[in-house]
Amino acid sequence: ASLVSSIDHELRTQRALEEAFARLQGSCIAARNARVLYYEDLVDGAPRAREEWEDMFARLRIPYDFDDKLWHADADLKVIHGSKPVLDTIANAQEVHDALASTPHAWMLQAR
Repeated sequence: ASLVSSIDHELRTQRALEEAFARLQGSCIAARNARVLYYEDLVDGAPRAREEWEDMFARLRIPYDFDDKLWHADADLKVIHGSKPVLDTIANAQEVHDALASTPHAWMLQAR
């Protein structure tokens, strides 16, 4: 499968799940508490990492101490782009841009 078709499949799946949870919010506690999490927001160096982790564990009802290293990876992980434009972090930026620019996924090329 191509990169674009893989991204398309992932986004369709995510959108379908989000729509299903939105429909169920009125009658389902789990749907009301559903949350989308992004890797960039959970990495230790992310600006709101502490709040994101605390919220996630609270929703799961798991005791959590952000300062306990048990919960953190030993690897030196960094936020992939933070405030830096996404394409500035990609070695083959022009190729990625060309592949996505004329697709429904062109929005991924914009800073968030």
